[in-house]
Amino acid sequence: MMSKNLTMSPKHPSMKVRNVSLMIVAAMVLCGIMAPPCAARRIADGDTLPPISAATLSGQQFDRAPGSDKAALITFLAADQKPSQQAAEDLKRVLTSFSDHRHQIDVVIVMDNPALQGSFEGMPADLKEAVYWVHDAEKQLWGQFHIIAAPTVIMADKTDKVVSVAAGYGYDFAPALRFHLNQALGIEQAMTADEVGTVKTVQNNTNSAKIQRHLKMAKMLQDKGKTDAALEQLAQARQLDPEDLQVVLEIGRLNCVSNKPDQALKALEGSVFTTPADKAAGELISGWAKRLSGDMPAAKEHLLKATNLDPSLARAFFELGQLYEATEQNDLALKAYKDALSILMKGQ
Repeated sequence: MMSKNLTMSPKHPSMKVRNVSLMIVAAMVLCGIMAPPCAARRIADGDTLPPISAATLSGQQFDRAPGSDKAALITFLAADQKPSQQAAEDLKRVLTSFSDHRHQIDVVIVMDNPALQGSFEGMPADLKEAVYWVHDAEKQLWGQFHIIAAPTVIMADKTDKVVSVAAGYGYDFAPALRFHLNQALGIEQAMTADEVGTVKTVQNNTNSAKIQRHLKMAKMLQDKGKTDAALEQLAQARQLDPEDLQVVLEIGRLNCVSNKPDQALKALEGSVFTTPADKAAGELISGWAKRLSGDMPAAKEHLLKATNLDPSLARAFFELGQLYEATEQNDLALKAYKDALSILMKGQ
């Protein structure tokens, strides 16, 4: 009888751990966070641009809150990556052509190394002074926006509605940037027939656009419970660009959700993660898969790395809770679950 009472009591450690675990699962479902590990709150077209606060290289504090009545262009650049350097050159040219509108838009250039500012030499002085140059060595803004690739450009209109989120660099970078800047500023698109064709190509026919369509289709199929069909869509996306980290991580995540740890780990093979955000996502997938396969020491190592790299990853703390609970470390499990729940609640 004593044993039964202990089992039924909500004060018993194992019951308390299980109750918190179930609360987090419910919170994840309600918040829509049974989703990609690093994309749970990733900003997307149509979203409202969240508040931004950062110190600039000049020591100025930049604070942008909803209702500023200005458009926004936020660019994330990585100094050690050639695509970011190429993007900087295009940004310089395109922004210079929009210099008359510099007071209507907040331009924020987020760099992991201030040396990248040198790539903008030759930009008109008044325009350069209007740009907010942010050195984000700790990748705090990268984490806030869940940026996993550089360059990434986010644009929002004067109502704070996000009109474009574009990651990576290609031949279409400059025309797409120009097109969406016009869109954000509410400027009528006066384009020649050739320019219209270029924009249509940018919007519809690039590998990036095709990949996004496959990702959206995969999400729809997964929501309908058609996991195998979703994975087929992701496989097609990866054929278009084997190095697309969003696709790689989504394949890994979906295989973990489907309890296919070997396939999840295989999906990560050969991928190079450079930013803390994508490194954290990779560690999370690895730890999740290792836990599913029963390799608890390796799982713990990966998951702890994930939480250290990105303390906002609720799923990583949840997986640590699952690991600790499975190994009967109830106090640690309870703490991990509570950390996960706290992150989820802060995100609302």
